Amino acid sequence: MRSRSSTIVELARHCKTSVATVSRVFSGKVHVNPVLRERVLTAARELNYAPQQTSRKDNVAIIIPPSQSIRPPSWYANMLIATIIQETTAAGMIPQLIEFSQIDLLYPNFTVAALILDWRERAEVYQGLTRKGIPTIGINMKIPGGYMVCTDHYQSAKQALLHLYEHGHRKIGWLDAHTNNWG
Repeated sequence: MRSRSSTIVELARHCKTSVATVSRVFSGKVHVNPVLRERVLTAARELNYAPQQTSRKDNVAIIIPPSQSIRPPSWYANMLIATIIQETTAAGMIPQLIEFSQIDLLYPNFTVAALILDWRERAEVYQGLTRKGIPTIGINMKIPGGYMVCTDHYQSAKQALLHLYEHGHRKIGWLDAHTNNWG
């Protein structure tokens, strides 16, 4: 990897494409052929290219699994995402929903922080973002050696059970439709 940063013109020349195409890859707003997109992102890493900051550093990345892996929709995840969007907006920041496949588009000069919302361990994603200098927190996921905010499911279940027991309930059951999460 080179020590000096490359320019967008150098990256475009290296990839044999236009500056506009490179810009579209990093803006994520317009469809770019996936093969070309990957070629540009790979070359950007090799050439130490990062897009220049043109506005305030106020984006908060909310990193989520691909949409097909969160089916059926989880009311909890939806509520959590909606609350994060509401609070970041109220704080004057811009929330961005990013799928794991789009993490290469995050750069510290655009992203003030990242929140990872996934129930599977994502230590490699966390470490990649922190190496880029993006402060990152896992929400309800285990990150060995990383920052995380997690619900204490044991304490919550114990508190609910105690409440039911104190109100005379003795035949108490548990039903959970989501068997593929760590909670």
